[in-house]
Amino acid sequence: MAPRDSMSFAVSATHFPVYITSSIYNTDPNYDYGAFTKLKTMLVNAGVSMDTFYYSFSEEGVFVFGDY
Repeated sequence: MAPRDSMSFAVSATHFPVYITSSIYNTDPNYDYGAFTKLKTMLVNAGVSMDTFYYSFSEEGVFVFGDY
């Protein structure tokens, strides 16, 4: 990803992106994936209903995600 690149994710209470912190392909060891942690909290714990999650990356790099 380049700075200001964005991605749109289809989400539900059982399918949403989670950052894979242990992946050897991640290039930024200090990447702040808090938005994805908050997304999990909103969908799983708070029961918020949404079908799309939009995220803009502020730093260049490779970031590996999996499905919850």
